[in-house]
This record gives sequence, structure tokens and C-alpha cells, in this order.
Amino acid sequence: MRLPLVDGQGNFGSMDGDSPAAMRYTEARFAKAGEALLEDIDKETVDFQPNYDESLKEPLVLPARFPNLLVNGCRRHCGWHGHQHSAHNLAK
Repeated sequence: MRLPLVDGQGNFGSMDGDSPAAMRYTEARFAKAGEALLEDIDKETVDFQPNYDESLKEPLVLPARFPNLLVNGCRRHCGWHGHQHSAHNLAK
């Protein structure tokens, strides 16, 4: 990931199958890029809908200030099919 969205501290496991530590030993917060994705959420830029038990409202989409899919790319695996979007350099 070129621009991380979450800044984590603690043991979150590994790609080799090591399990993560208990929740009380880990913590996470938004990185600068993650904060930028939600910066305008209170300015009524997107529509909201009730959540699963209608106790809160959640946004239908996130008001992103930068194209996260282009910056970070993505990797999807679905059974026999794998797909990858490469990250782009937006400065070019």
C-alpha cells in the first residue's frame, strides 16, 4: 500500500499465518490519508441511511478528497479468479 490509511500499533499477525495479539494489546488510529477521506463527512456532502438496527446513520459513500483506488490500488481474490489494480503515480 503506497499511502496507508490506518496507523496501527501492536501485533496484527502476519502473512505467514501468525495470529494477532488480543484487542487489548493493539490500537489503531487514522493516518493523515485516512483522515483526509473523512474530512468533509459533517458538511452534508453525502447522503446518510440508517444502519442495520436503525440506531445510527451511516454514509452511503465516503466523501474522498483523493482517489484512493488509484493511489493505493487493490487486490481481489475470488475462488479461482484473482485481479489486481496497480497503484498510479498521480504526480505524473
